[in-house]
Amino acid sequence: MKVPVGLLFLISIICISFSAIFVKWSDAPATIISMYRMYLACFILLPIVWLKKAEFKKLIGKDWLILSVAGIFLGLHFALWFGSLKLTTVASSTIILSLQPIVALIGGYFIYKERANAFTFTTIGISVIGVALVAWGDLGIVVHRPL
Repeated sequence: MKVPVGLLFLISIICISFSAIFVKWSDAPATIISMYRMYLACFILLPIVWLKKAEFKKLIGKDWLILSVAGIFLGLHFALWFGSLKLTTVASSTIILSLQPIVALIGGYFIYKERANAFTFTTIGISVIGVALVAWGDLGIVVHRPL
């Protein structure tokens, strides 16, 4: 059965768009929510692993180490992001999270000696301006939380 790529793309955008809202509605701790998200992702990806098991048998020790470290950092990413959702608005958290290209730019420079062009710096500058505008708007929000 062939599923149109556009449909899959649309479904993924909708799911990603609502995920922060669902986390915000939840009363569970951020680490528990991120654990369940990782379990759900593993469950959904299990058929792919089963179908491609020959590919996984080709992996060597170093590959498994890199995959494990990447998985740990992905879990930390979700735990910290979901934690930030408990402290700020969905818009602020999502926009601040979208600053990830800055981290990728810095990592690419120091790890791979990659150079960025003016277009890259322009788009990142626009992102930073957007984050600053949203953060400025959030300064007026007063949040009362019991200690």
